[in-house]
Amino acid sequence: MVLFPKTNSTTWKASFTREKKGGCRGLVRRSLVDAFSRVLQHARVEVHGCAFDDWCEVGGFDLADIADPISAGVVELAAVRVLQRSHIGARIQSIRGIRTGAGCPSIDSLLPGFWCRGADEVTVLDENGSATGLGGSVLAKLRVNSKSLGLFSWPEQRQALSGPVIFIAKCGGRVLATRRTVFEKNVLANSYRHSHSQESKCHRASFIVSGVR
Repeated sequence: MVLFPKTNSTTWKASFTREKKGGCRGLVRRSLVDAFSRVLQHARVEVHGCAFDDWCEVGGFDLADIADPISAGVVELAAVRVLQRSHIGARIQSIRGIRTGAGCPSIDSLLPGFWCRGADEVTVLDENGSATGLGGSVLAKLRVNSKSLGLFSWPEQRQALSGPVIFIAKCGGRVLATRRTVFEKNVLANSYRHSHSQESKCHRASFIVSGVR
């Protein structure tokens, strides 16, 4: 089962947690449609076929109409995550980039981007031996690529990255999640020219060096 709360007059966005209220549509397995109607406390809904085999589109209900499956005695839906009242905590996840065994190489072209649902700012701190991991100097404030999606990238101006750092994601000044990442400096870079290229363009290569003694 997947729920799509209404975000505006033309947009419905998939939700991974139980929202409290608002218009909603859902994709429900055909075998669970009757059970889902009981969880909706028999609110009048529209059920249509869809492009996916054995699934139906269910619309015309409000999230506030959804009862707790256990309290409503609908045991078939007790394990469906999006119907549970407990929320999944926010996490800072890396996207793209390159990872080594210990962390990430500190080369601009290889740095990962980051995603944290619900965050409006992400700050990068030097771990700096702090007991809590939250007391180091600020190395960078990530640039917001998409506030609605929680996507962040590195700013053009930042301090050098080396060793362990702490990412802190916030929303309205409240900490949502933290993450520790190690940046490696064991990387060699070299500029070279293609000998067989007529234009002899200059290229730059980077080599990750591991286990150097």
